[in-house]
Amino acid sequence: MSAKKDIVIQDACILFDLVEHGLLNIFFQLELTVITTPQVMVEVENEKQLSEISIYIKRKQIEIDEEGLLEIIENIAENNPGLSFADCSVMESAKRNKATILSSDGSLRKLAVREDISVHGLVWIIERLYEQKIMKTEDAILKLNAYAFANNRAPKKEIEDLIKLIKEQSIQ
Repeated sequence: MSAKKDIVIQDACILFDLVEHGLLNIFFQLELTVITTPQVMVEVENEKQLSEISIYIKRKQIEIDEEGLLEIIENIAENNPGLSFADCSVMESAKRNKATILSSDGSLRKLAVREDISVHGLVWIIERLYEQKIMKTEDAILKLNAYAFANNRAPKKEIEDLIKLIKEQSIQ
């Protein structure tokens, strides 16, 4: 793994969000080492999503972390009954790799905060894409609004604040 890039561990929710909102391709323009786990890949049951995600695995833009220890993942699962086994594998990988978690899952995000592990979601990804000029102003606002509309659990206040900031920056 490259020492220059920040390491991020993705859960299934964030992969689904990236595919659903047409962001998977441009996401890889961010300077990140992207990892997921075999347990997360088992959760990708939709053929279209699996096909799209598999392209990036074949290109080695998504690494599959197979180093996770089953007993540690099981221990995380026992202590956090609200998490899926895949989410527990993401937590284990993030701890071992000293990585940031990318997730839209509320339970996993709360555990990451308790464990002092950096965690971000789709809004953060869109913000990075915009800041690094990978995504235009109009596209960022469109994607943020689409995310808020499509997902009733999306962080509405965070989205509104970012849209306001982007609009203010575009005026300057």
